[in-house]
This record gives sequence, structure tokens and C-alpha cells, in this order.
Amino acid sequence: EHRKSLGGKSFHLSELNPASGSYTVPPSATVPFGTFEKVLADPINEDFREELEDLIEDGDWAKVRAYVVDELTLPKSLEDAVVRELSSVGAPLPTGAAWQRALKGVWASKWTDRAVSSRKQMGVAEDALVLAVLAQPVAFAAYAFVIHTRSPMPNAKKEDALIELV
Repeated sequence: EHRKSLGGKSFHLSELNPASGSYTVPPSATVPFGTFEKVLADPINEDFREELEDLIEDGDWAKVRAYVVDELTLPKSLEDAVVRELSSVGAPLPTGAAWQRALKGVWASKWTDRAVSSRKQMGVAEDALVLAVLAQPVAFAAYAFVIHTRSPMPNAKKEDALIELV
């Protein structure tokens, strides 16, 4: 049951059990699937929901993303839970960290051009996409990468992978 509330990365990270000192697993916590939808349904976001629906209907995805990041109100109970959970796993938030914008930015990624295109290509309804958010300390590095074991690119073959390097 616990696995159903987490994304794959969060679940597999929680299952890692390194042999004595061979590597360390970074502390992390997950904002589970369905949290964004609960925040949207919260009465404090009633006016927000109506405007969001209009923006989605217009299809200007940059405006949708900006609106989610700039205007969505997080309930105090969620803010307190995130701070509490990250502290309890040994990853307290730095003072003044704009983590709320980062969380809303992940939720807003539901409306990137590629995400919208992929959903249309795959026939996935917009409300069928729910996101869990893995939160962990940032590792400062020269490069970062994401490996998609199944490419999200339009016209990709089922066996195509995609590696993004930044």
C-alpha cells in the first residue's frame, strides 16, 4: 500500500540497503501522489481552480506553469508536514529556502510542452497524471542527468531510452 503513494524513484530509494559503508543513501522524503489534487481541492484555492481551468482551456502552457508556481496557496498543514518530515529524516530545509516554489514548480511541470504532447500522443487524460515529489538535499555537481528508460519523445520506439545531461 505504501508503494502506491510514492513514485518509482522514491520507492526504490527507500529500498536501497548498501553493504556496510559501500555508499550512502541520501536522506529524503516524498510528497505523495494526490497531494497536488488535494491542495487544488482545498477551499483556499477555490478562485485559483477556476482561473487554472480557464488557462488550461486556453492552452498557453507557460502561463499555466507560471500561475501554478506564483499563485497556488499551500495549506499550512502541508507546509508544516514537509518541514517536519524532512527534519525527521535528517534533511532540514535551509533557512529562507524557497522550497514552496520548487514544489509547485514540480507540480507545474505537468504542463510543459513535452508533458502535454506526450499525454496527447499516449491518449492519457490530463487528470490521470498525478505526481509524487521526491525531496532531498541538493548535491552540487558539475553535471546532472536524467535517464528515461522509455523515451518520452514524440515518435519514439517502445525500446528507445533517453538520457538528458545538464
